[in-house]
Order: sequence, then structure tokens, then C-alpha cells
Amino acid sequence: MSTSRVLLRGRYNPTAKSKRYPNLQWAQVGGKRVKICTDCIKTISKRAIAHA
Repeated sequence: MSTSRVLLRGRYNPTAKSKRYPNLQWAQVGGKRVKICTDCIKTISKRAIAHA
């Protein structure tokens, strides 16, 4: 079983700070084409099915 060890930043272990970006995609929302994150696209599609 291979588990990755989380390295903690400290004085003697200077690891680079990583930045996380949202997964933006082009999508049609309300008749307009906008950049929206994939989680939001999933939520909107679920709500559309629930209201139909």
C-alpha cells in the first residue's frame, strides 16, 4: 500500500508553495457563453433535472 507522506513546510524543509486554480470551461448559461467551473456546471445541470 503506497501512501504519500505530506511534507510540512518549516525552517529546514522549504517546499515550494503550490497554487490551485479552478477548472474553468466554456459553457452556455442562460443563453450566454461564459467561463464557469466544472463543479458549478454539475450543480446547474442537477438543478435543471430536479426542476424539470
